[in-house]
Amino acid sequence: MESQRTPNIRAVSARINSFHSSIYFSQTVGAVYAKQGLEPGVEGNMAARSAPLGRVNPGVVSAAYYNYSPNFVAEMLPRLWDTVTPEQMVRARFDAVSAFMAELFGDRDDIALLTEAATQLSEALAPVLAAMDFAGRTLSAATADVIGAHEPSTAFEALWDVATVAREFRGDGHVASLVTAGVPGIDALMLDVATGAGFRPRAAQKTRGYTDEEWQTAPSSPRRGLSPWRPTIAALTCPSSPRRDVSSRSRSSSSPTAP
Repeated sequence: MESQRTPNIRAVSARINSFHSSIYFSQTVGAVYAKQGLEPGVEGNMAARSAPLGRVNPGVVSAAYYNYSPNFVAEMLPRLWDTVTPEQMVRARFDAVSAFMAELFGDRDDIALLTEAATQLSEALAPVLAAMDFAGRTLSAATADVIGAHEPSTAFEALWDVATVAREFRGDGHVASLVTAGVPGIDALMLDVATGAGFRPRAAQKTRGYTDEEWQTAPSSPRRGLSPWRPTIAALTCPSSPRRDVSSRSRSSSSPTAP
């Protein structure tokens, strides 16, 4: 049983992360953010995800996100908070999730069965969240605070809340591991792209705000190869666990590069 613990955790994490991350690609969610004066996509997603941190300096968000261009965040974040407040975006994200869940499940014939399944999964994950220690995990701690004050109206919204805290908690852990291993954010992003399981190179560069020069001169740039981080990749890979089959992973991966 112990030998299956890590693969099981990864499998469950990937699936609940997909449930969380689906909102980043939803036109319905983007339309809700547009009502706040934000462009769907990068603007709306950055404002919504960083809103639990409050109106902090861009450097705080760059540190928490880790693989976004600091220059990009420094340019965009003040402009976002001139358009909408973090408090408004916290509410807007919950409204967006509610609308998206209604779109996904509102007219399903098997809604009763799905509701029961969502409720059971949320209840099963509750002890996991209760045992989480958020020390040193800035983004997940802030996210857990605002979600703790939220009253979801459906089982699917409740499951999204649980999945979001779990996702950010795991993501903060990924960031800590990358920092310990000495892998800069842009290189972590490129390594994830190289697996073929995350974003395509151009999409990763664009959504994280890197210039062509930054992208092409990074140590892990495709032009320079992955050799600088081969020892690190080996060190970060658990030798007792089989390599994941990345063919079935969502583009909204559970790695710290998403979103």
